[in-house]
Amino acid sequence: MKRCFGLALVFCFFPMSVFAADKIRIGFPDLAATFVPLAVGDKRGFFQEEAVQGEFIRMNPAVAFQVLVGGEIDYYTVLGPGVAAAIRGVPVKLVAAYVPIAPTALIARPEIKSVPELKGKTIGINAYGGALEGIARLILRHFKVDPDTETKFLATGPLDSRFGAMKQGLTQATLGSPPIDFIGKKLGFVVLTRADELFSFPVSGLIASTKKIKERQDQVRRVIKAGIKANRYIVESVTAPCRSWQIG
Repeated sequence: MKRCFGLALVFCFFPMSVFAADKIRIGFPDLAATFVPLAVGDKRGFFQEEAVQGEFIRMNPAVAFQVLVGGEIDYYTVLGPGVAAAIRGVPVKLVAAYVPIAPTALIARPEIKSVPELKGKTIGINAYGGALEGIARLILRHFKVDPDTETKFLATGPLDSRFGAMKQGLTQATLGSPPIDFIGKKLGFVVLTRADELFSFPVSGLIASTKKIKERQDQVRRVIKAGIKANRYIVESVTAPCRSWQIG
């Protein structure tokens, strides 16, 4: 009897989420600002509020959808390739978009002064068919450069590898989200342009398999909600100092 009473007290004083948190695995391609919302959601406790325990796994975009459909991860964060995969018939769907623009910078070796000067040059990307390649193609077309015939793409992996390839002259440019622009400038490279100054391109959010959406609708809703809370927190954190400055 005492034991039952003790268990009842435990359940009264501790929320059910402590005992029933869903453990999920979220894949992301790079350490970049575009994928901050979900990480903030985890660090600030928004996932825990929604009874979710997240594990973030950095992975090559080339294998992301294979492991997503296979159930080895629960969600993936890059939208462009996810939509393209869904169009091709891969059983995945976009369920949330957290970053509506692409704060992606095109960075080049110092001898290159403009985007048109990339004609005949090689651009380093993290993986073929990923968001970086898609954004690079849009930027090149904006500046009247044909990405299929006038430039080449070389998959050189994560950020440190892409910068290494640029230093060695294997590639002449690369792309990435903050803090890549800051790091690139410190290494002597130059920022040619930024995607968000040219066009809108939703980059970061949640892609889930159709199986996950069908079988775990409640979990999907809770993960989306945690991301929304994180986005609101980020916006408030950025705008609050500005409001204080204006008031002062």
